[in-house]
Amino acid sequence: MPLKTDNDKVSQQTQLRYHADMQRFRQWCHDRGLTELPATDHTVAGYVSYLSEHKSAPATIKRALTSIRHVHRGAGVPPPTCPPLPTAVDDRPTVGIKGARSLRPRELKRLIDALDGATATGLRDRALLLTGFFTAAWPADLLRVDLKELLHGANGVVLLGLSPGGNAGEEEGVFLPAHSDPRVCPATALWEWRELLAARGILAGPIFRRVDRNQRVSGESDTLAGQSGHRGDGRLTVRGLSDIVRRRARHADLTTASLSATSLRAGALATALAAGYTPADLAAYTRYNPANHALTLRLHPQRNHRNDPRTHGLALLD
Repeated sequence: MPLKTDNDKVSQQTQLRYHADMQRFRQWCHDRGLTELPATDHTVAGYVSYLSEHKSAPATIKRALTSIRHVHRGAGVPPPTCPPLPTAVDDRPTVGIKGARSLRPRELKRLIDALDGATATGLRDRALLLTGFFTAAWPADLLRVDLKELLHGANGVVLLGLSPGGNAGEEEGVFLPAHSDPRVCPATALWEWRELLAARGILAGPIFRRVDRNQRVSGESDTLAGQSGHRGDGRLTVRGLSDIVRRRARHADLTTASLSATSLRAGALATALAAGYTPADLAAYTRYNPANHALTLRLHPQRNHRNDPRTHGLALLD
């Protein structure tokens, strides 16, 4: 049955387009516990952010907004106020931190898919990228975590070196639940990386450490012989993490402009904001401070989620 619109002279083909657009909007709302008719301004703004994040063309977004307005008028309810269309929805940053652009979930997945899981660097980088994204930790805090602070359980892992407030060294930890897809599961990636370290006799010290071109991990019994470049405990530095992010981006045929170690945190924050978490939610869990973050994403909080946005709000494969 065709949807009723505010114009009885609308063609059948246009009616069908309205119907298809509204069906997609209805499903998006239902998945998030929102009402599609009548829709609030915040709901529609959130939908626009979602479409932008998923690389919908401006013309597609404009048509979706037109459909929503027509259906509301046809139902006899005031249409929501639609936000301005984004001027560029392809690769624009959403959260910038110290000049670093956000690494979006779809980009992160491309980085992960391009990794070679049969090598030490591939296993380390998968664990590093996924953990950095899903914890939304500052790079320096993430790299300070040691193996003794990594606890594995049936449903995920706990990093004791990262507190819920984002302060390294506190007793409480960050829980990362297991993901349904093992390819993008930080718990699985950390387990496999730790298994490799244990097989090479590394049971203590930093989780994330240097690996040389011969796939020897810093801390192996024969690694340091003649390797003047490996100093101290072999812990990765923030600069080293930035190099890894850019190198993996090149391997995945992504632009490396403005990418750095902080892009993982920026991407996590941007994804949580787009999913409806508020700045207050992020401040409670990730030391997010709007005054120190250059936001170019319009904030349209829909709900005040009670759960940690790092572990419940970041749908990597959506």
